[in-house]
Parts: sequence; C-alpha cells; structure tokens
Amino acid sequence: MEEVDERLQAGKPKEADEWRFVGLLHLIGYTDTGLFPRLNEQRAEVEACIQNYMLALAQAK
Repeated sequence: MEEVDERLQAGKPKEADEWRFVGLLHLIGYTDTGLFPRLNEQRAEVEACIQNYMLALAQAK
C-alpha cells in the first residue's frame, strides 16, 4: 500500500498499477505455495479478498 500511495502522490499511476499487481501476485502466491499454513486454513477468506482486490483494480482504471 505504501508503494502504491507513494507512486500516486508522485503522479505515476502506471507505477502504482504495477505495485498493485505485485500485491495481487503475492496474495495469490503465498496462498498457493502452502508456505503460510494460516492462509490455507482461511483459504475461502483469502479467495474472497483476491476477488475483491481484482474488482478494485478493475475499477481503479
């Protein structure tokens, strides 16, 4: 979030979008790798967060 905010304040919306995408990849990757068991225990919630995040990204354009 900090990186996105910094880029937006600097007037660099494309870079902000890139950081949003990085955040989405981390959210998906950390869940799918199984490296974070608590994420897998709450997979339904994580999946809902991913869907909400993707909707927010689509609306940000």
